[in-house]
Amino acid sequence: MAVNLNREDSSSSPSVSIDPIQEFRLFVQPRIVDSYCDESMYLSFVQYAVSKLSISSDKAQVVLDLELERLFIANENKLLRELTEALHRFTDDDKKLDNKEETDALQMVCKADLGYRYGLKYDTAQRAIDDFCRANGVKKKKGLFSWAIP
Repeated sequence: MAVNLNREDSSSSPSVSIDPIQEFRLFVQPRIVDSYCDESMYLSFVQYAVSKLSISSDKAQVVLDLELERLFIANENKLLRELTEALHRFTDDDKKLDNKEETDALQMVCKADLGYRYGLKYDTAQRAIDDFCRANGVKKKKGLFSWAIP
């Protein structure tokens, strides 16, 4: 019984194999044109990586976050996480969000960082703040003396 150990004869044509991570990065780059990656686009990229490239969801999210950061593209998903973290810091003690805290949180995520063209869209941030308040029972200042859950 003869075993052929010659690599040249084992395949008749050389196959070029691209790393799935590199292929994913190359897929993302040309598809973002306005320097802003909203949540639906983010999820479609992750879905592509999982279904077409067989990359795990967690790994695809990490690679996508790093690629967006490398390209200086505003990542709505990441900015929403930062907003939620800031809101927890402001409201975990007293379950109240005053106007100054809300303004500070909005400025933290809506202002474009150095090198970025955009920050989080204001209306998206405002909606996320209201959703956070409802989900966590946080009251916002309404009027001069009243507090209410939006």
